[in-house]
Amino acid sequence: MTTKVGKKKRVTNVSYSGHISVLLSGLGLATLLSVYFFFQPDLLETANNRIYDTLLRSISHTAPSSLPVIVDIDDESLDRFGQWPWPRYRIARLLEMIRTLGARSIALDMIFPEPDRTSLDQLRNQIEHDFKIRISMPNVPEDLKDNDAFLSKTLSKGPFVLGYKFTFDPQTPHTSGCQLHPAPVFVIHPKSGIGSQIFPLTPRGAVCNISPLSQAVTHSGFLNATTDRDGALRRLPLLMAYNGKIYPSLALAAMLKAFGNEQILLRMNRGRIESIALDNRVIPLDEKGNLLIRFRGPENTFPHISAAKILTGRVLRKDIEDRIVFIGTTATGLKDFHATPFDPLFPGVEVHAVIVDNLVQGDFVKRAQWMRGIELILGTIVGILSAVLLAYGRAAWSILVFIISVVGLWGGSSGLLNSRGIFISPFIPISIFTVNFSFLSALKFWREERLSKKRTQELAMVQAITLETIATVIETRHTETGNHVKRTKHYVKHLAEYLQKDKKYRPFLDDETIELLFRSSPLHDVGKVGIPDTILKNPGKFKKEEFEVMKRHTIYGKLIFDKAEAKLGQNSFLSIARTIAYTHHEKWDGSGYPNGLKGDAIPLYGRIMAIADIYDALISERLYKAAMSHEDTVAYIRECGGKDLDPTIVNAFLMIQDDFRQVAARFAD
Repeated sequence: MTTKVGKKKRVTNVSYSGHISVLLSGLGLATLLSVYFFFQPDLLETANNRIYDTLLRSISHTAPSSLPVIVDIDDESLDRFGQWPWPRYRIARLLEMIRTLGARSIALDMIFPEPDRTSLDQLRNQIEHDFKIRISMPNVPEDLKDNDAFLSKTLSKGPFVLGYKFTFDPQTPHTSGCQLHPAPVFVIHPKSGIGSQIFPLTPRGAVCNISPLSQAVTHSGFLNATTDRDGALRRLPLLMAYNGKIYPSLALAAMLKAFGNEQILLRMNRGRIESIALDNRVIPLDEKGNLLIRFRGPENTFPHISAAKILTGRVLRKDIEDRIVFIGTTATGLKDFHATPFDPLFPGVEVHAVIVDNLVQGDFVKRAQWMRGIELILGTIVGILSAVLLAYGRAAWSILVFIISVVGLWGGSSGLLNSRGIFISPFIPISIFTVNFSFLSALKFWREERLSKKRTQELAMVQAITLETIATVIETRHTETGNHVKRTKHYVKHLAEYLQKDKKYRPFLDDETIELLFRSSPLHDVGKVGIPDTILKNPGKFKKEEFEVMKRHTIYGKLIFDKAEAKLGQNSFLSIARTIAYTHHEKWDGSGYPNGLKGDAIPLYGRIMAIADIYDALISERLYKAAMSHEDTVAYIRECGGKDLDPTIVNAFLMIQDDFRQVAARFAD
């Protein structure tokens, strides 16, 4: 009783210690991963972007707004009206025709930073300079002599918005002379004054339109697009600070012009831009102050109208009236492409239309700074749960919970984005759970493998000792000693290892089989339990009828293992033991027993056992005989090659006879 209790207590202690070590390992790994993700490595940003793209493509979207429309200077326009850039009087004509069709605002996704060299005044001055002649143009109206003046006059009449680009090269000095149009911004609870420090991007200058054009409009906006590390466009700044003032993007400026908004409210929180409000509509911004764009599809989500159709009067008023028009180019060689979650080649001019669509429909994607904290908290909770689960849970339940958790986290993230427009990435909790699950599963497998190997070794040792004990008990009923079984199993192993080098025997003598031979050979005479003591312990020579009874020990051995296999099923160990017990007295020339098998018909394991058994019988002293010397025994076995014994195995024995001598000396009686 004491032994059983002690063993149970030891097993319990080992199990408890194993659970604690797995739990602590899991908690430690989860902590390290949480700290790693806290510092926002590039891997985290890349993964979150990929997840955002996948989720955005998978959720449902409302139909695009009908407010934005794109006037496209496309291949048809260039075929009809010539190469780009067009003379600015043609741009003016295009703008005027769009204005007369009733557009709310017209924004140009292009910049005119230099005077138009195709103006008649510019051409005349160039010709007079080059050819030293004076040219008069008495019949040309003054308005047509200067294309820039003609365009300026057109711009001053309508709801036009010009574009410009901020530059950010720190080596470039601040530029001056650009007439930009700041946004009517009121900052709520700023911790510092209005300035570039509250915006992530700090412009150093601007590429802008020439002064006559800039002075002709009341609104303008920047064209800058902020791409992520992978070059994809997912977010865009709506406002930037430059020289102490705040300026809108082209899309926002077009909205201000179209609806006459008098003020934008900019809400700050802990020194960061949190949101902006436009006409009582709150526009959430991400942790970097950008609008996370809700693309609704690939290119041509919004209507494109060829500029050629407008210039030739083929567009109906209903296609333009009360719309916000963006003018850009998608012509071959001129197209401004961006990679987006839906399209690797999304036209830049259509990005402005998407922004207007988002501002109008109000179904924004929200990605505030605190949401990253939620992801870290979820990751920490999942890390703790996974550590506890893997430490104390069963494998099947652990796998089930892992699958449910991953699906739940992904589904929850998708559901939040679809229903509330909130993007909380499942990457951190899924990563921590996956890494913890994989690591702890491997750790548990390694521990279980070690324990299993140890148990197997203990079981094999117990099995070997038990078998050897049984064999020894059997031998004590005979005239032989217990060391006989120890010697013979080592003889068998040496012979098998040598024969393994021969390609003929290699398929039948792999390492596992040799080990089984080593363990099963002590039972070669197990059938002697069925022989009466009067015969088994007879010190003299057997009578004929006694020898016939003695020979039956091979049959008894086979029957013993047959019954064992009937209960335990097919077992390679039992099969080898049965073969050895049944055939180790068969002789190469067919004169052996019990079946008189001849040559290769005798199983290999029986032929190997025969040499081991004969060698040990000859070198051992018995009541009825004296021990032979090793040399005489070797000579006798050599003579038996091709008669009683397999000649090939005899040759193997002769090559390793010294190993036999050492085993005999080591386990001498």
